[in-house]
Amino acid sequence: MEKIFEFVLKTVENNSKRTDVFSGIPSGFISLDKVTLGWQKSNLIVIASRPSMGKTSFTLSMVRNMIVDFKTPVLYFTLEMNETQLITKLLCIQTELPHEKISIGKLEDWEWTQLDSKCKELQDSPLFVQAKFRELQDIRKECCDFVEKHKDGIIFIDNLQQIINSSKTYVTRDHEDGDIVRELKALAKELDVPIIITSSLNRDAERRGGDMRPKLSDMKDTGEIENVADVVCLIHRPEYYGIMYDEEGNSTMGLGQVILAKNRNGSICDVNLRFRQEFARFEEWDSIIGLLEIPSLIINE
Repeated sequence: MEKIFEFVLKTVENNSKRTDVFSGIPSGFISLDKVTLGWQKSNLIVIASRPSMGKTSFTLSMVRNMIVDFKTPVLYFTLEMNETQLITKLLCIQTELPHEKISIGKLEDWEWTQLDSKCKELQDSPLFVQAKFRELQDIRKECCDFVEKHKDGIIFIDNLQQIINSSKTYVTRDHEDGDIVRELKALAKELDVPIIITSSLNRDAERRGGDMRPKLSDMKDTGEIENVADVVCLIHRPEYYGIMYDEEGNSTMGLGQVILAKNRNGSICDVNLRFRQEFARFEEWDSIIGLLEIPSLIINE
């Protein structure tokens, strides 16, 4: 125990000497990082939503911030898209050019210039995309190989329901998902890096009506995910449901809420981001965000 106490105290001392604000890997969204202090090593983070809420766009917006702004090595498993589809989506986020224009190549001269310059930033970035593997053991091996070379990196897996664990037999898919979540948490702890996975929500929020806000209980196999995950973020866009104003009469146009429904070492809160649908891009709600006062942060009592 004495060695553990020495290690913890040394970590606190080292953190006190840091010149940056956050102890973990920044997401690039200051309003979110102010709450999480960045994504922490050995943590399993779950990003969950109903379809079309933008969980993949949210993770790719973070990836863009990490690899371009902070040069953080990222390993991204895409289990729903191929590599070409993913990079095209990432290009839209990076260049702020519409998907349909990039897809068909019908760009104005200034858009070609923007595409060329912004694309180079992605090409030179430490991004590693893996679209081949769905089997848990293959994913595990890729993660180990990645961390061996990039100990300061972060891993994304999109999404949980597409992972297969053929080493065991399961009665239901929920049981398999629960087992996979436990395995991924153990892997994050073993490799000492953050692992972020996306997951689907059931229809309960839509059946409840009202503001359609999702809850932890809306997650598939919620018991295991809620118990094992260190952080759970639920993505909610009121505008998608035709809810154009909140209870205080504020416009919800473009609002993309990150609901921190679980945060093992921090606050439970809502963080308001802006979702620009034409680019499938999340960004800060306010164009200028202060480090000390975050108006888009709502702490849940």
